[in-house]
Amino acid sequence: MIETVRPMCGIVVSLDICKSTNIFEKIVEKGTKDKNSDGFDLYQVVDKIYKAIEWSVSSFSGEIIRFTGDGALIFFEESMGMSSTELALEFSINFSNLWKKCKEWFDMLREINFRICLDKGQVMSNPDGGLWSGLVLNRASKMRHVEGEEKFFNRVTISEDVLESISEQSIYHNLFNETGQCKIGDIKMKLYNISFESEEKGNENEVQKAYSIPCGICLNGIDTSFSRIASVLDSVKNQTILPKRVILATTGSNIEKIKNNYTFPFETVFISEESLRNINRSSVRNILMKRMLNFNDCEMFCFLDGDTVISPLCLSIANNLFQSNPDCIFSSPRIDFDFTLSDTEIEKIVKIFLGKKGEFYVSNGLNYWGNRNVKSIDTTYNYKEKFLGSYLLFVPLTIILENGMWDENFVGWGEEDIDYTYRMSLKGYHLLTPKIEGFLSLHLTHDVGNDSSLMLKNARYLLSKYPDLYEYRMGFYALLGLV
Repeated sequence: MIETVRPMCGIVVSLDICKSTNIFEKIVEKGTKDKNSDGFDLYQVVDKIYKAIEWSVSSFSGEIIRFTGDGALIFFEESMGMSSTELALEFSINFSNLWKKCKEWFDMLREINFRICLDKGQVMSNPDGGLWSGLVLNRASKMRHVEGEEKFFNRVTISEDVLESISEQSIYHNLFNETGQCKIGDIKMKLYNISFESEEKGNENEVQKAYSIPCGICLNGIDTSFSRIASVLDSVKNQTILPKRVILATTGSNIEKIKNNYTFPFETVFISEESLRNINRSSVRNILMKRMLNFNDCEMFCFLDGDTVISPLCLSIANNLFQSNPDCIFSSPRIDFDFTLSDTEIEKIVKIFLGKKGEFYVSNGLNYWGNRNVKSIDTTYNYKEKFLGSYLLFVPLTIILENGMWDENFVGWGEEDIDYTYRMSLKGYHLLTPKIEGFLSLHLTHDVGNDSSLMLKNARYLLSKYPDLYEYRMGFYALLGLV
């Protein structure tokens, strides 16, 4: 019996390589001149693209259903009546940011940029999952800005149908503004990108602080702009429950500006970057942690990056979780953007984020609790991880003392937080990223730093310590070329 074609509704993400024909011709020509077999270098490039897409999509429910000659089409199917828009947006932004890092890590990828376009509609699939047809696929792959095209490379462009399907509770709601039009067949389509053209106002009501808790925040502001650090401090000040203390490492000029322009309802301690002999991330975190331990009055530590704003309920929720989950280390889902934020844009988005008082959430299907005051978490559920990122990391004092120092053999940026939290996992502690309403952080997106090239060195060192991480991180290490 022949099964019929199955229609599927959802979001199509088109990843189209910009100016691919000319770029690929140059790569093949270079390979020939270097006496490599024709297309050898091109094979490496395409392989990196495939692995970058594969890694980016691995955390989502989307399925890669067809690779084209110059990119890929990825379809996020609607399931159980739930929108797939947020998933598709998160994937697209994550891929955009990963690709910018890839361009820094590998010289052969420097010229390759993507046109990332999303449209909503229906596709037809045959029984084995292969793609048959769908107008939405054609539209997504042909969406083009007529003017200023290059400024939208490696950015996320969406159609009006996608815009209308963004949940009102999503951080991206109202952030996409019209940036152009394109004509596909007889249809004129409006194109939208994240921008801050309109002034969005947050809730101006003063947050009520009931009390402070014995929590110390180790804030790493090395190589971070003043506007970002000031915004992060504002987010701590805006918490419904305050920390005992914040210890901040940053430049002397940043410290002077903060002292002259800000007051805080918690103790602040400053460490000048100029006084440090080593400004690698692990070394700075050790200095912050040792200084906090000297005070001997904090039961919970929070490691926080100077470019990561936390939602107003973050400390309150973390405190509730620790009351009944003493053997757990927590991080939060993090929102990102697909372009470097200016100071004006930082001010606007932080105002929106903090004004919402924790109403934002990440809707990853079943991975969501609606009760923001939840205390107990089933640690057998699928939130258990082998490691957590350190952009926001809550750790009980008892685990801090047992786990010891950050490994200072990691240089620059990358993998040091995997080492630190993986050691906790090996000791039997639960590493969790619970998706609870109001438990969220916001990355103030910045340029890719020069230290990105050190990632490969750090990855090799990490694998020399823990060969068993090889399989767990295989997708990412395949991208780096370690597989």
